[in-house]
Amino acid sequence: MSSKELAHVLLDKVPDGKIMEVVDFMLFIYGRNKSEFDDLLSVSENTLDFWDNKEDEVWDKKETYTCIV
Repeated sequence: MSSKELAHVLLDKVPDGKIMEVVDFMLFIYGRNKSEFDDLLSVSENTLDFWDNKEDEVWDKKETYTCIV
């Protein structure tokens, strides 16, 4: 397994709440400005706004079940 493949496997296991810490560290390593990522994050959040609407409140409260085979 290459280093890049290993990094990909490990990144897939990072909990959602820790992703920003990983991204911050990666940007630090590459010496990039975090504002570039913040711009992308802002745009992606704006595109998801249509999911928050009155008609979908029923779905927000719907229970989900996972089938384990």
